[in-house]
Amino acid sequence: MQKKIKSKLSNHHYVADAAIVWCYDNRFWKSFGKLLEKEKLKHFDPIVIAGGAKSLASPAKKSEREFLLKQIELSIKLHRTPRVILMNHADCGAYGGLKTFGNDVEKEFSTHEKELGNAKKMIQKRFPKVRVDIIFVNFTGITFIK
Repeated sequence: MQKKIKSKLSNHHYVADAAIVWCYDNRFWKSFGKLLEKEKLKHFDPIVIAGGAKSLASPAKKSEREFLLKQIELSIKLHRTPRVILMNHADCGAYGGLKTFGNDVEKEFSTHEKELGNAKKMIQKRFPKVRVDIIFVNFTGITFIK
């Protein structure tokens, strides 16, 4: 016997409110949900990869950056996405965790701030008409970075 889960979905195409580049670390998904709610993001294209924006700012291989840029490009092309949100989080394993920063949360934050800023510049250069927001999430909340 096969188990089936019924679901009634709309088959209409949507315009995405944003493409969101985010890490798959499950500890922060509650914050992710709060972001969606507060920013009123009804339709979004989640681009979920280890390290989030790390693949743009400091990828292990150039192909990682190109893959992520292609995913953003497809979101813009297919769903006319006007906004990209880049999110990194505290104690990220792709960055080596908090221990990489000597357990110094300020040092960790400033590194992520720089990484997110570099990733933002890269997207703005490639997609100049798209708004780019950068966000850092820790265990106490969400910080929008200018």
